[in-house]
Amino acid sequence: MSSNSDQNRYIFGITGTVKEIIYPSKAILHFKYNGKEEKAILLVHKYLIDGNNVDEQKLMSDVLKIGDVLEFDGHIYDKGGYGGGKDKCNYYAMRAWKASQSKIVSKEQMQTSKSNRPANIVGTGFISEVFPRKGVLTFDKDGAEERVLFLASKFYLFEKRLGTKQSLDQVVCEGDPVQFEAVPQDSSDNPHYCSWFASLVWKGRKPFEESPIPGSTSAATSGRRGSIGSTGSTESNSTEGSDSLIHNQLSNQHINKNGTQATQVLRGRGFIARVVNESCGLIWWVLQPNHLQSVWFHSEHSQLSNQDLRHIFKQGDPVKFIAVRSSGGPTQWVAKEIFTDSEQDKSLAGSPLLA
Repeated sequence: MSSNSDQNRYIFGITGTVKEIIYPSKAILHFKYNGKEEKAILLVHKYLIDGNNVDEQKLMSDVLKIGDVLEFDGHIYDKGGYGGGKDKCNYYAMRAWKASQSKIVSKEQMQTSKSNRPANIVGTGFISEVFPRKGVLTFDKDGAEERVLFLASKFYLFEKRLGTKQSLDQVVCEGDPVQFEAVPQDSSDNPHYCSWFASLVWKGRKPFEESPIPGSTSAATSGRRGSIGSTGSTESNSTEGSDSLIHNQLSNQHINKNGTQATQVLRGRGFIARVVNESCGLIWWVLQPNHLQSVWFHSEHSQLSNQDLRHIFKQGDPVKFIAVRSSGGPTQWVAKEIFTDSEQDKSLAGSPLLA
């Protein structure tokens, strides 16, 4: 088993900038790690282009230039000891590659004056990186992907703020759609290369309503292949449907009367947002092309009881379901039955709800 000291020797997925090219085959990367400015040495044959190592006979100046943004894995530089050697680098890059386009765009954004950008922005994005107490989301703006840094303390799940002891990576994962409000961020103390900082991020209904932010702009987001809800159409700008939209579907409802209480039972179509564990998960109910409603589902008391949902569904799977209003729990609606495409016509044939 590796000791803590061994584990601390290695760093992975770090973003840095080429600050110096040393003839013939070396480059010095600057990056921020644990709040400190650090340097790493990169040899030309450790740089990857299309997944292949560059020939060691190549000149570094032929493949990189000063200012290029790279991602790399590395370890503490052994030569000459920590911080030793003539290059004064604490780290050695084991492999490096060109950073994602969103990080390059963010770097360019941060180099411009904040006065040239909107004071605030409101939009819908997708989780791209997630850590225990912070995360990064991306969104499309004017055809370019931009990055937003957010803290767990600013994240709300169905109107409830994440607890101080809860890990963000336990409730969201890469590809999840979220809504956000953010302000511009500059390059100081910004190791994640995010040009925006979120003042609020949420899934489900917005946790509290405020007056519109003066001067704020909306970031439209298009559906992305491979992300949740990517169907080739425009992705939702709302992750919680309004009651008026649901009311438009009440022509399909079935009323169960129990004493004086009436229960709305609706049919719906949507897609799997997340399978939480073997017995429960979350559906995005597509009310209209730009409006989604969250629906909780549990396999207990359904046709899927005693089955592991993780072996049946995956994120993005289209489903049909029968839902009722929830008097408690994480969402306003709970699915009592859920059907895959292969099951739905056979299983629901003759149902008064879906006829």
